[in-house]
Amino acid sequence: DKFDLRPESFLELKRLLAIVNDNPSVTVKIEGHTDNDGTDEHNNSLSLNRAGAVKQYLVHNGIADSRIEVYGYGSSKPLNQNESAAEKQKNRRVEVRFVKTK
Repeated sequence: DKFDLRPESFLELKRLLAIVNDNPSVTVKIEGHTDNDGTDEHNNSLSLNRAGAVKQYLVHNGIADSRIEVYGYGSSKPLNQNESAAEKQKNRRVEVRFVKTK
């Protein structure tokens, strides 16, 4: 039930920030995901909060809000079957997609 940024994520977040800064014609789509524990409503909210935490990091570091879209998919797009703790952990993620706008 957490959506705070992990210390080990900051290396990737800094790389993401550099890519977005170096490509001003790119829009960023941030997609949050969860495992299948909990209700759909809860997981949708949690996944949106996870994506929102990444957006907040980018905005705080100078990326225009208008260049970032966030989506919360809850548990609807798993990477695997959620049958073990390790599989569930892999489904708790944020994915980033880049869209060229110009």
